[in-house]
Amino acid sequence: MELDQHWLSYVHDAFALANAVGPAFAHGKPHLSSPGEAAAVAVPRLPVLTDADARTLDDTGRELWQILRDVAADNAAAAADPVGGGAAAAERLNVLMGRVDARPRMVRNGAAGHWHLHFRSAAGGEGMRWSANLAVAAGMLLGSGDFVRVKGCQAARCERVFLDGTRNRSQQFCSTRCQDRVKASAHRERRRAETGAAS
Repeated sequence: MELDQHWLSYVHDAFALANAVGPAFAHGKPHLSSPGEAAAVAVPRLPVLTDADARTLDDTGRELWQILRDVAADNAAAAADPVGGGAAAAERLNVLMGRVDARPRMVRNGAAGHWHLHFRSAAGGEGMRWSANLAVAAGMLLGSGDFVRVKGCQAARCERVFLDGTRNRSQQFCSTRCQDRVKASAHRERRRAETGAAS
């Protein structure tokens, strides 16, 4: 299954929302998010949300974070079991898509725009509509060859997930901020070792 630009934008939104509400630590610090506000900050293209819609998206983001962490953990262990991963994430994703009642609908962007497949919930509301699309986008990612690019940040005290965009899948950190923290820490360790050896 190939992800087109339309669904890739939802995949990126899913990661942004998951990282806004899921991790206990991000970039080396405790990560605190304000309930109901994280979704709007993480996904700027969201419409204005009611409090109930924002809470729905917060719940969806936490579940997506756990699902993406499961995928990242399976990918990290792939050398030991290259075909056995993904079961826990797929099952959790099935439960999430059922909870948000993701139903396919053809939607046109503007009167003369292209038709796109969207997923809507019979329950209505922007929170459920966006939750359905984000959950399905995560499912499309899991069903594509790109699922192997889902990783967890390797920096200490960072639990963010990311989609490795490098050609050789060598990215280890969620951001240059975490990469710089790790490099600075390694530099300090080398300096301490050199100072200790010299005395």
